[in-house]
Amino acid sequence: MKLEKILVPVDYSEGSKEALAFAIDLAREFNASIEVLHIVDSRSISYVAYSGTMITRLLETLEHDLRQMIAGVDTKGVRIEASVSDRFGVPHAEILEEAKSRGVDLIVLGTHGRTGISHALLGSVAEKVVRLAPCPVLTVRMKSS
Repeated sequence: MKLEKILVPVDYSEGSKEALAFAIDLAREFNASIEVLHIVDSRSISYVAYSGTMITRLLETLEHDLRQMIAGVDTKGVRIEASVSDRFGVPHAEILEEAKSRGVDLIVLGTHGRTGISHALLGSVAEKVVRLAPCPVLTVRMKSS
């Protein structure tokens, strides 16, 4: 099994933190690198309401949050590249595009474990990525409190 590059899409939730920690363990085992990525959901912002300066500040804040998230896990011995996508879009579609363009061998992402009506109403980024990904996908379910 070739496992050189792992993509870890994050939304800063506890589930994505757990997925990152799991991916780091995998990366150590296989001597793989990790690419951590946050996608800004274009459906959650109004372009009309945001000026160029506000978008720049938003991206800077998200980059800071991403660095903080990575600082919160033990990354010793693992090559990590982290970025906030400068393309705003629908998360599952952008994750799939990034996976293709970066040539990743595996996608590791957290899942909120929603079921029933909340799943039907909110959809599932993880489910769409699993169904459409160009490579294997490993989902990490958030631990129950």
